[in-house]
Amino acid sequence: MKSQLSIKDTTFVFTGKFDLDRASLERKVTSLGGRVAKSVTTKIDVLVAGEKAGSKYNKAIQLNIPIIDSEQLNILLSGKPITMGKDPAEEEELKNSLQEIFGDIRSLLQRPPSHTNWQKILSFVQHCKEEDLETMCNYINAYMSHWDALIAQDQFNHELRPTDLRTLYQDPLHLASHHNIEPEFRETPESWIGELSSGTPSPKFQLIRLLDLRDSKLSAKSIDAILQHPNLTDVSTLLLSEKKNLSKTLIKTLCTHDNTAALKEIVIGQLRPQDAESFEKLGEPRQMRTLNICDFRGNYPSIYPLLHSPMFQTITTLKLPAASNYDWLTLCYLDKHPALFPNLDTLVFGSTTYRSVDMFAESFKNDTLTRVNTINTGFLCFQYGKKEDRNQWRVFSNLRLPESIHTLDLSGLRLNVRAYNQYGTLDTDIYNTQLKHMTRDFFGTLTRGRIMQHIKTVKLGVHGMVPEVIEKFLLNAPDVTRV
Repeated sequence: MKSQLSIKDTTFVFTGKFDLDRASLERKVTSLGGRVAKSVTTKIDVLVAGEKAGSKYNKAIQLNIPIIDSEQLNILLSGKPITMGKDPAEEEELKNSLQEIFGDIRSLLQRPPSHTNWQKILSFVQHCKEEDLETMCNYINAYMSHWDALIAQDQFNHELRPTDLRTLYQDPLHLASHHNIEPEFRETPESWIGELSSGTPSPKFQLIRLLDLRDSKLSAKSIDAILQHPNLTDVSTLLLSEKKNLSKTLIKTLCTHDNTAALKEIVIGQLRPQDAESFEKLGEPRQMRTLNICDFRGNYPSIYPLLHSPMFQTITTLKLPAASNYDWLTLCYLDKHPALFPNLDTLVFGSTTYRSVDMFAESFKNDTLTRVNTINTGFLCFQYGKKEDRNQWRVFSNLRLPESIHTLDLSGLRLNVRAYNQYGTLDTDIYNTQLKHMTRDFFGTLTRGRIMQHIKTVKLGVHGMVPEVIEKFLLNAPDVTRV
């Protein structure tokens, strides 16, 4: 039923990021007669959710507390009430017949898989009648195999736009939240994690492919309960927090439970020595394709037993740690244990700065690289205009790769353009000029470099949108396929 909500005598809790700082918003609420609490309990009236709402959002879902967004908050702060709840007549008016909805969904699933289309599909699910939900989810799941096939063929639509360039070149360390786990993008909506943790049954959970628990603040016990949820049967990518320890029970679920049998990629951020040993002892052969330890922040030697787990011996892609020189140490360890990962064909480096180039050079001397055919440079960053950076780029461009490596993935490469005037705002003319100089310099050097000697395919990602980059490849490396 509909109800009116105003600020006066209402208790709010804030979570996530807002345009204004949290303290200013709280002062505005209290000045209008409202109250502000710090934690979500049954005593609060409303949760205000900004961007990247975290554990408070999940708890509000569990406690059935109303949730509003920043737009609704602004209406309240203007002195006007907002309407909460749903009018059944209006809801019915907004819904098309089930047949028409299925036609729209089928149309979306027949297009290239993308973030945008996934969000549109979720909107249909969110507005579906309860009695039709199972039928709709079964229908979507049946067509989802089409996307699975396209993703497996590397036909994922990255939806790159010209505006992406500005962000990319102004802030080299700005990473898309899931850049290192693409092409899987079918993420669980934040509210669904709250429902999963409370044990709510729903057929919609079978649509989940990516379960991101990095910021959930859930305990190992809660995560274990989620992974055993009877409707959560098709998760292919699981992201675990770098701040939360695992438990032996959770590791057993990861290694042996039927719900985790479909896992293709797992991101491990925190690991104690006893956890790695549990993986080694409890693991059993699975169909895992990617072991992602890019976010690993623990005591590095503790990760060694993990690498021996039978669970990971089927992987074809290893995403190396980004911290310190852990990527190089991992390769050294693999050199000493050549029987590990017999199907390995892709290495993703976790390095982030130009200083990592020396480690790249050392890494490329490892025998492990003769086993792979694809190298991904990770998030390597360079600042245009710094002499040292340019020298490091030349070192990188002239590295000798083993002949077995025929694909070079530069989609994560970050080239930084700084073009701010005395007032701290971007000078567009200087920016565009520097951008052209930088791309000609960097990619001209790359395409003429020794590193391209045996390369047949280069994945450029957003850089492939820049005319100067395409020009250099057509001029210096015309036979190389650009993706």
